[in-house]
Amino acid sequence: MNYQNLFNAIINVTGFIPLESDMFEIIEAYKKDIAEQNSLIFIAEAYSFDDFWELYDKKVGRSKAEKLYSKISTNDKAKIFEHIEPYKQSQPDKKFRKDPETYLRNRAWEDEIIMPQNNKNNYQNLINIHQEIMNEYETSTNTDEKL
Repeated sequence: MNYQNLFNAIINVTGFIPLESDMFEIIEAYKKDIAEQNSLIFIAEAYSFDDFWELYDKKVGRSKAEKLYSKISTNDKAKIFEHIEPYKQSQPDKKFRKDPETYLRNRAWEDEIIMPQNNKNNYQNLINIHQEIMNEYETSTNTDEKL
């Protein structure tokens, strides 16, 4: 970064020569602004339409979906990426999933995900297995401590 150029720009814009003590604050604020801009660029790239398209995995109506996606906030894009996998698990057969355009237009990432009954049972089985493992671990830990 060329601080002399920044210094000259401040003089040109304000007409005043900044004090040396003020320059430190100005430079730090400038660095912070640059970091925030870089962060926003990184976030935008992290939630690209191409990534959405690949992750959603129902390849219909790309151009309309892309136009809608470009209007969605970065915060909502993050929510979309969190929502897609559970949504796909609830609708494993692509033909029953919403088209990408419909998903985006109707803000489906805000909808409740209703798992099919067999997925609920699998989930409950996983919870039960986890609980059994934790109980066995606690029992073995307590036994080891007594020895």
